[in-house]
Amino acid sequence: MIGKRDKKGQGLSSETIILLLIAVVVLVIVILGFTKGWGWVFGGFGLLPGDLEKSAQACDLAGQNNLKTTYCNEFKEVKISGKTQFLNCEELTKYATFTTLSEACDGTQVKNLAKQLCVNQRLDNSTEVNGISCQTLRA
Repeated sequence: MIGKRDKKGQGLSSETIILLLIAVVVLVIVILGFTKGWGWVFGGFGLLPGDLEKSAQACDLAGQNNLKTTYCNEFKEVKISGKTQFLNCEELTKYATFTTLSEACDGTQVKNLAKQLCVNQRLDNSTEVNGISCQTLRA
């Protein structure tokens, strides 16, 4: 029979369509992960640790290795109770438990660095750095 076609192999099976849809969804997630960041992709699901946990882990490493400059002079941007603030590891001990330094940070130096952060980053006056508003630090 010339001209008669076998219907086998025409069209896509339902399994193939489902696999194509899954592949497209995975591709979109990967593209968003690389362009917007993995926190943006998975942040809504609670799969990645929050700012506080990440900062506490970083401070724990600084404390364990006695990295005083990192521990005292670096401010981490942390969102606590819906409010974004900047804290060094010494101040972060009020909100999390981790290995601390045996000696205290130089308060004058930390305050000067906090003021510089407010000025250099052009932070809003109400933004707090180590519990002090930028408005107060700038004064």
